[in-house]
Amino acid sequence: MIHLLALGVVVAGSTPATARLQQTGDAEATAGRWDTAARYYEQAHRGSPDWPEPLIGLARAALQQGDLTPAGVWFERLAALETGHARVGVVLGNCVAREREQAVPGGTCRGYLEVLLGPPDTRLDALEALVVDAPALASAWADLARQRADPEARRQAIERGLAAQPGPQVFGELLVLQQQLLWGVE
Repeated sequence: MIHLLALGVVVAGSTPATARLQQTGDAEATAGRWDTAARYYEQAHRGSPDWPEPLIGLARAALQQGDLTPAGVWFERLAALETGHARVGVVLGNCVAREREQAVPGGTCRGYLEVLLGPPDTRLDALEALVVDAPALASAWADLARQRADPEARRQAIERGLAAQPGPQVFGELLVLQQQLLWGVE
């Protein structure tokens, strides 16, 4: 998750101790030991409560274990932070709510988080696969619209996102994307 930690760099919002805890949690997650990873992420979060990375790790661990309730709580806390990760918290919090309501298939949010955390060069293909499996996930349509270069493909993604009855933030994002498309703004 945090590539800078692997280089020994302490990231803003963390301390050397919490960065080590986060890094250990990431190693445990990579090994598939989600319970242990969650314990390290929890310690990192207690040590640096305004640092978003442990919250993402905690939510990811909960999703990997199929536990939507704590994942939703961690995403809400992430959304409340004033960082560049707030949107991830909002859209994945909404995803968790839709998955709980069974409006999207089980496991959708786990896949969506991996898409958002994954390498940018794989994002387009991963989003296209995600919206096939979960067409009611408006935020994924918005992300897909941003990734598509072809104006007609972007327009279709925007329309599908609007038809998915998005929450207020994603609805606003889709309207902005729609206006940018109409005005020819990239």
